[in-house]
Amino acid sequence: MHLVGYDKQDRPIICSCLALAKNKVYADNHDHMVQTFEMSIKCMGPKPERLGLFMVVDAPSLFTLLWNAISSWVDPKTHQKIKFLPYDATSSKSKLVTAMAEVVDPVTLGWLQ
Repeated sequence: MHLVGYDKQDRPIICSCLALAKNKVYADNHDHMVQTFEMSIKCMGPKPERLGLFMVVDAPSLFTLLWNAISSWVDPKTHQKIKFLPYDATSSKSKLVTAMAEVVDPVTLGWLQ
């Protein structure tokens, strides 16, 4: 998990891929996540809301089931900022690339793909 750049509205972009994590120790990963979020907040400037968009890419079906179970308790404004997308970046009609292109510049989009 790390800060990779800024979106078109100058909000920090955090990229995280759990499959690539070398350290699987929960406490270490928790501390790293908190530090990354704190650093991103410092880079934001004054914003009325912290979360601009949260893209969950290629989530396992168990995660989707959990989300469906708890999503009714999530604030509606927050709920609409969370998108579940397939990893279909190589497809000509990629939902992932289309969604990312709406919020990031072409250079960042190329890096994220």
